Amino acid sequence: MNKRRWKAKPFFLFAAPLKGNGKSTAFPVDSFGVDYFNADDRAAEINNGSYQGITPAIRTRVSKEFEGFVLERIKTQTNFCIETTLRSDVTFTQA
Repeated sequence: MNKRRWKAKPFFLFAAPLKGNGKSTAFPVDSFGVDYFNADDRAAEINNGSYQGITPAIRTRVSKEFEGFVLERIKTQTNFCIETTLRSDVTFTQA
């Protein structure tokens, strides 16, 4: 992973059109040159590569990993990018 430190004022990009309207295509998290976490991709990875039939247990695990990822990047002042479905309030709390 790329470990770029904050060199300028941090910024927050929030893209929130409806589901399926191209957020991932327009703003792929792996294109910003910083550490990134995509909750849907991580859940599918745990679910044997499938985005279908993701269990609540997997979602809970990914949510914890996601929160840990964000908290660690904030603690170390490392630039990062995330993609989330906003299923829980943790994203808003951390922002």
